[in-house]
Amino acid sequence: MSKEINLGEFSPEQLKDAREEAHTKATEEKAKKRDTYLENKIKDYVKPLDQLKNNFTALRQKYADELSQGEIEKLAEAILEVAEKEEKEKPAIEAVAEAFNKKNLYRFMRERAALHKILDKSEKDLSQMIMVARKDSDLVESTKLWNEVGEWQDFNASIREILNKELPNQNPESFIAHNLLTLREYKKQLETGIVETPEVKKIKDEAIGKLLRNGLIAFTGETGTGKTKLAQKIAKELTGNYEFVLGHAMMTKEELLAYLGISAQTIRAEDVPRLIEEAKQKYENLNADQDPAQKKIALAHIEEVLKGQAKQKQLETKVVLGPLLKAAREGKIIIIDEFNYIDPGLLAACNALIEAKPGDKISMMGEEVEVKSGFGVIFTGNFSKTDIKRYGAGRKDLDPAFINRLNSGLIEYPTMPQEYDLVRIKAIIDQKDLKNGQEPPKRDLFSIGLAHLVDTKGNLQAAPDSLDQLWKLSQEFSILQKLYSGENLRGAIQSSAGTSFNLQKYHASMRTYGDIIEQWKKDAFRYHLEWYLYDSLIRPCSIVAPSESAQMFYILKNHGQFFQDTKWQDLQVDPRNWQLTGMEKIRDMAKKDFRQDVDLQYFSPQELSESLAGVKMPEYEIVTPQKKKVEYQKEVMDVYYELDNQIIEGKKFFEQKKDIIKLLCPKEWKDLCPFFGEPL
Repeated sequence: MSKEINLGEFSPEQLKDAREEAHTKATEEKAKKRDTYLENKIKDYVKPLDQLKNNFTALRQKYADELSQGEIEKLAEAILEVAEKEEKEKPAIEAVAEAFNKKNLYRFMRERAALHKILDKSEKDLSQMIMVARKDSDLVESTKLWNEVGEWQDFNASIREILNKELPNQNPESFIAHNLLTLREYKKQLETGIVETPEVKKIKDEAIGKLLRNGLIAFTGETGTGKTKLAQKIAKELTGNYEFVLGHAMMTKEELLAYLGISAQTIRAEDVPRLIEEAKQKYENLNADQDPAQKKIALAHIEEVLKGQAKQKQLETKVVLGPLLKAAREGKIIIIDEFNYIDPGLLAACNALIEAKPGDKISMMGEEVEVKSGFGVIFTGNFSKTDIKRYGAGRKDLDPAFINRLNSGLIEYPTMPQEYDLVRIKAIIDQKDLKNGQEPPKRDLFSIGLAHLVDTKGNLQAAPDSLDQLWKLSQEFSILQKLYSGENLRGAIQSSAGTSFNLQKYHASMRTYGDIIEQWKKDAFRYHLEWYLYDSLIRPCSIVAPSESAQMFYILKNHGQFFQDTKWQDLQVDPRNWQLTGMEKIRDMAKKDFRQDVDLQYFSPQELSESLAGVKMPEYEIVTPQKKKVEYQKEVMDVYYELDNQIIEGKKFFEQKKDIIKLLCPKEWKDLCPFFGEPL
C-alpha cells in the first residue's frame, strides 16, 4: 500500500521548493528527450557526409600510396629497362622523362576527376539536406544542425583547397594541366555571361549558403558587374528552372502574386456522353420524388443543353498565379531583377510569401498555395555607394524594414579584384613563396580577359606583347571601375594638378572590357590596342560625359602608359578642369591609320599557366634510382679528376727529380717506375 502523505506536515516554503524541483526535473527531462530526438534526426540528415568522408579518406590514401618513393623507384627501374631494350634510338634519360610526364599527368587527371566527383555530390547532398530540413521548424532552430552544416561546408572547402592548390603544384605536368583546364572552363563560362573566378566563386558559395538557409538574398552593386547573370546561374543549379521578373516603377501586386483571368474552355466530343450521364444522375439524386413525366422532360432538356454547350467555347473565371506564387507552389527560385524600382509598399505586401518556409500555406484570392521545398527569392538591384540617384529617379529608396528583413541576405557584388601596380612578370611569385603562405597578386579581371583571348582548347596565338598589353588593360579597367564605385585606391593614382577623379555617369563596365578584347582578337591583333580603347571607351564617353572622358584618358595614358604613340599627340587633357581637346582631329583619322605589322606567335602552356595562376611552375623534386646513380657517378668522377690531377703533378715532379730518386732511393725507384712508365 502506498503511504498516505499529509500535506499539513510540510511548510508552504517546503511545498513550493518541492513543486519547483519537480518542475525543473520535468523540464530537464523534456529538454533531454528533445535533444535526443533532434540528435537522431540530425544523424539521419548528415549520414551522407560520413560516407563522403570515408570515400575521400580512401581516395587520398590510394594516391598517397601510388606516389610513394618505393613505387616510383620500381617504375623508374622498369622504364630504364624498357628504354635500354626498345628505345635504342632515344637516350634513356629522355625516355624516363617522357614516362614520368605521362605518369604525373595521368595520376593528376585521375585524382582530380575523383575529387571533383566527391565534391559535386557533397555540394548537391548538402543543398538538398538544407532544403528538406527547412520544412522542420524544430530542426531549423537547432544550433546543432547548423554546426553540422558548418562542418560539412568545411569539408567541401578542404577538397577545393586540394584541387586548387595542392594538386596543381605537385609537378610541372599537374600545374600546366590544372591551369589550362581552368582556362578552358572559363572560356565555356563566358557563354553564360559569368566567369567563376576565385572572387565570383567565393560570392556564389556565400550566396547559395544564405539562400538555402534563409530562402532570401539580394545582390546589390554597380551596373554591368554580373549580378543578374550570377543569380540566374545559382537558380539554375539549385532548382533547374526558375521564374524571372523585371522590376519597374508601375509594377502591381497582381503582376507578382495573382490575378483573376477568364479562360475559354472547350468540351471534347469524347467527354460529352460521360458529362450528360453525370448531369442526369446528379439531377435524379436531387429530385428522386419528382413526377416521372416531368423528370423525363427535364433530363431531355439537360441532354440538349450539354450538347449545345459542347459546340461552343465556355468562358470560365479562374485565379491565375503570378510568378512569385507560381515559384512557391512549384518549389522554384524566383529572381526579381531591378527590385529597387518596385514600390516599397508592394514589396511589403509580399512579405508573408517572401518569408514563407516549405510547408507553409498561403491563401490568395481564394486560392491556397502550399510552399514547396526549393522555393527561394533572389533580388538584384543597381546601387551606388557615392550617389543613390545615379541610376535614375525611378528607383526607390530602400525601406528600412525591408532591409532589416533581408538581414544577412544582403550581398554586395564588388568589382573584380585586380592588382594594378606591378608589371605582369613581377606579379608571378615563386613556388617557395606559395608554400610559405604568400598569396599571388589578385588577377580575376585579367583571368576573364585571358579567357576572351584563348581558343576553346586554351591555346593562344597572338602578338608577342599581348599578355603584357592585356595585363595593363586589366589594371586600368580595375582602377576605372573602382573609382566609379567609390572605392578607396589609397592614393595609388593622382592627377598632376591635384584635382580628384570623379566618375559618375559613364561606367567602364565588364561588357566594354570584353568587347574591346574580342574586337582586338577578331582583327588578329593587326591594330594597336589603343584604337579599341579609344573607339569603345573614350569616344562614346566624350559624348555622354566629356569631363569623365578626360579623366579616363588621363589615367590610361599616365598610369597605364597607353596612347604614347605620336598619333595620339593631338589628344590633350587639362587636369585642372578635366577638359579633353583634340577629339575632332582623331575623328578624322581612320582605323587603318592605327594598323601595325605583327608576327603572331603561340604562347607556351607554361607561360599561359604561370600568368593565370600568378605562380611559377614547380620543378621536379623526385629522387629516382637513375638520378641517384648519376649523382654517385658524378662524385666518383670528381674524385677521379682530382686523382688524375695529382698524378699529372706527380709525374712532373718525378720527371724533374728522377735522377736523384734513382740514386738516393733505389727501393722507391723500383716502385714508381712501372707507375710512370719508366724502364728500370
